Amino acid sequence: MRLNFLYNKTPRFSFVDIYSISPNLKIKGKEHYSYLLSLCLSMISIISILIISIYFTIVLFERRSLSVILQSDSLDFPVVNLTEFPMTIHLYNVLGKSIKDQDRIYYITAKFLKYQIAFDENNLPYVNNTITDVKLEKCDLDKHFGQYKKYFLNSPDIDLKYCLPANSFNTTIFGKIGDFNTGFGFFQFFIHKCINGVGGRTNCYETEAINKILAAVQLAFDHLDYDANHNIAEDPRVLNIKTESFQVSSTVYKKINKYISPISYSTDYGYIFESLETIKFFQDEWHEVEQDLRKEGFLPGAFSSLTLICSYKSQKYRRLYPKIQNLLANIGGVIEGITVSMHILNYMFSRKLLHFVLFQLLFDNLEGPEKKNVKKRFEQILYQRKQGEYNLRMDSARSINFQTDKIDIKPFNSKPKIIR
Repeated sequence: MRLNFLYNKTPRFSFVDIYSISPNLKIKGKEHYSYLLSLCLSMISIISILIISIYFTIVLFERRSLSVILQSDSLDFPVVNLTEFPMTIHLYNVLGKSIKDQDRIYYITAKFLKYQIAFDENNLPYVNNTITDVKLEKCDLDKHFGQYKKYFLNSPDIDLKYCLPANSFNTTIFGKIGDFNTGFGFFQFFIHKCINGVGGRTNCYETEAINKILAAVQLAFDHLDYDANHNIAEDPRVLNIKTESFQVSSTVYKKINKYISPISYSTDYGYIFESLETIKFFQDEWHEVEQDLRKEGFLPGAFSSLTLICSYKSQKYRRLYPKIQNLLANIGGVIEGITVSMHILNYMFSRKLLHFVLFQLLFDNLEGPEKKNVKKRFEQILYQRKQGEYNLRMDSARSINFQTDKIDIKPFNSKPKIIR
């Protein structure tokens, strides 16, 4: 079946044909003819490709572009080591002032509670609990804060706050509270009213005066906490001091639970192949406040507690940087996009101009009556194409080898002569 109908008629929207066939003819020994617009478009394309390629390369090697994937995992066994990180705790009044003569009004104790599964002589499991009393000390910048001293320099009334013993107690919380199958451990502060005869106290204020002072106070907890700055390529951890305040009262027992999440942060630094580096740290996740009508807890005089607990979920970050493969793909896409766009622009403006140039070159090779015949025939072709009556046949061109044959140009009313 002949497929002449595919090319015998010129489509109405032929100006959008970017897949037209070029026969690679040479005219006056040239295959390419340039003009100002195509030259400008070419220069714009080359300069644009170079600038964008350089930009993508800089972005790659300076680690400006990244993607971060965050995953919450409830299956991991959480562990958070707070031993080396100092923290302070104290009460202040509604005016923001630390309570004076606090040793005669209130004091703070701390305990580390650990619950683990053990087995008896019959190999039967039971819960083994360990409670360790931690003696708090009045804070001293030189004694309790070590390398983190700079974070607490602006902390007011530092000598009236309570601190953990300096590097003498392992504050590692672990597990999910209430899960006796795997065990758990948490750290707990208790705020007590000063009561004569309790805890070795003998110089307390009168109960009525103490209740009046502690009826509306704030519990301040200063501690260090990590943030993740994903734009820092070397180490994304940013350590900051965090101050939290909770309203407490000696008339209502209040329990504050702070959940701390272990963080695993992995970064792929490889330029071609995967190269993972993982660091671990922690972040505050959330807190909850529980209260009831009791005036004190299971410890004498305790009217509030602050508990540090591991979160039920650990957070996993995965930071990915583009690789050289992505750079090549991006540059390739830019080259393809710019080239196609410029081809379309050049085609829209240059096709008619190209035809005029070609016919002008053909006319320059003709003289006298031949030029008149060509011009007349060309006008006839234009008229016939406009009327839809002219069909260009390619059968005679199939036998022509445009690579080796030369065409002896004759007027269009005669047959072309092929010189081999």
